Amino acid sequence: MTGLPSFPSYVPGAFMSFSDRMSFFERVANTLSLGIGKFFFPYMCAANERIFRENFGLDFPGLNELASGASLWFVNGEPLMEFPRPTLHKIIDIGGISTWSDILDLRPQTVLLSFGTVAKSFLMPDN
Repeated sequence: MTGLPSFPSYVPGAFMSFSDRMSFFERVANTLSLGIGKFFFPYMCAANERIFRENFGLDFPGLNELASGASLWFVNGEPLMEFPRPTLHKIIDIGGISTWSDILDLRPQTVLLSFGTVAKSFLMPDN
């Protein structure tokens, strides 16, 4: 969608529990996950596209076409907290720790811990 190719050999998928230092089998699983995601993505978008076309006409472009034609992408990400990955000039990271500065400044020592929305709690250690 962004025009940036995927690199499953060292960029873990969003729903995978791998780091950027994957074993051979983790890379294979990451590549398969990417392929499955690319296969099912059009089916996931179809319902939304149907709603748009019902409301805005049958000539409404597909979501993939709209996304790939965007001049800028604002992404809720913090580059210092992400795995190393290639990016493009049109992808702007606007998320980050600065949004929590009011809460973090309430105490002299604060730890902010965020696992995002796709963290698997059963993979976390008990202690």
